[in-house]
Amino acid sequence: TVKLGQIWAKSTHTRPGRADITCFLGGEMLNIEVKIGKDTQSPDQKKEQLRAEANGEKYIIVKTVDDFLMIMAFYLGSDAFRKISTVLKNIKQ
Repeated sequence: TVKLGQIWAKSTHTRPGRADITCFLGGEMLNIEVKIGKDTQSPDQKKEQLRAEANGEKYIIVKTVDDFLMIMAFYLGSDAFRKISTVLKNIKQ
């Protein structure tokens, strides 16, 4: 999904329910789904979570920037955590 102005558009090549962020970190496949406020998983996202977990992948739902930063710190180490935190603080300003 990409933001085009005020519109969010989903790629035509993305599997329905795919997590917002997918990456390899620390030798593991991570699927990170971002949910803000009262937002919940769609049925396709729940199926994708089951698929990922059945394949030994990590599926993580984050609700805050701090949740995301904690995950990055865990997988990348504290130095990377500090760098990411600095970048995000600069963006917020």
